[in-house]
Amino acid sequence: MTPALPPHRLYWLLSVSLFLLPATLVGVKGGYGIAAVIPLLISLACLVPLIRSHAVKWGEVRRDTAPVWVPFLCFFLAFLLSVIMTGDSMRGLDYPNRWLLLMPIVFVLVAARRHIDFKYFWLGIAVGSVLTGIVSTYQIFSLGYGRSQGFTAANPYGNLSILLGLLCGVGALYAKPRKIGILLALAGWGGMWASLLSVARGGWPLLVPFVILLVVDLARLPRKTAVMLLVAHIVLVTLAFPTASRVISNRIDDASRDLSI
Repeated sequence: MTPALPPHRLYWLLSVSLFLLPATLVGVKGGYGIAAVIPLLISLACLVPLIRSHAVKWGEVRRDTAPVWVPFLCFFLAFLLSVIMTGDSMRGLDYPNRWLLLMPIVFVLVAARRHIDFKYFWLGIAVGSVLTGIVSTYQIFSLGYGRSQGFTAANPYGNLSILLGLLCGVGALYAKPRKIGILLALAGWGGMWASLLSVARGGWPLLVPFVILLVVDLARLPRKTAVMLLVAHIVLVTLAFPTASRVISNRIDDASRDLSI
């Protein structure tokens, strides 16, 4: 007999757990740790029965996931070679090890993609983008931070925030119904706003593709809806510009003073 696939309840738990990772990635203290462990454990529970099942074509799974696991594996091997050649502590492998731990999740998501409800993942991205925007606003206006940093360092916080915003823009193009796409497009500004307040300049080039995605999304909407959404975007940018300019200007002044010392 062909071994049965994991029960659908387990797939449902995995689907829901996908919400937690982007939703708590940078907007919740320690969220990126706990939220990553839960889908990993559920994926491992799914992986063994999936491997035994003849219903999964693992050759296709390996091929479809190659753009993910090959760079991750090369990344890990490069770190390993560096540790061996320099004699550094094996603790240096802690960071690349985390990338390898993503692989069981990726394999299960591809192998069981017909059973996974990815709407939870996109909902998590939208919530995470809005949440990081709220955290940044609170840190700048209430706590008086010079630049927002969430619960980590300012640069990775800003880069991860703008990633969430860009993913919202991508999701807006394919979301059905269109109302969900509109909400994703608006939610994307939370991540962009957080990135600007963090003054993490490395991610700012992503503002260009985000704007392009918004324009493409607007072009696919009915005229009345597109105009209303365009006005909403303009209002958000207008409200954000003075504060973002002040934070960026302060950052430039600080850098100038450091250079003059």
